[in-house]
Amino acid sequence: MAASIAGFVLISGIAFAAIHTYIKRSQEPTQVTADTHPEVIKSDSAKQVAAKDSLTHPKPEKPAIHKTFENVAFEQMISEIASYYDLQVKFENNEDKTLRLYYEWNSHSSIENIVKELNQFENVNIELQQNELIVK
Repeated sequence: MAASIAGFVLISGIAFAAIHTYIKRSQEPTQVTADTHPEVIKSDSAKQVAAKDSLTHPKPEKPAIHKTFENVAFEQMISEIASYYDLQVKFENNEDKTLRLYYEWNSHSSIENIVKELNQFENVNIELQQNELIVK
């Protein structure tokens, strides 16, 4: 009896994991990667994907980027993101430059959404004013 219950629990867990994985993958947008073997870099890893015309994409000729910033100085991260959107960065406090964050950036997102996401971090306060990101 106990073995049949354990077997049922095991099969249920496997079925749940399979369904959860299928649903998660079906909700992700299909992306064509430029390189099937992305580089693995400890501080940051990037995948370049083929660009599609989109309202949130700043310039159609730029390739779309999905990049994970892991244990990278905030100044380096925000400068790279701002550069993609042709923005300048201004820090009002030099201490903010050395913050270390984990952030997954997708260039298909609008800069307004990226600012909202980054402002969710406890020590981050960014304002978008014209062509400048101001870190307060």
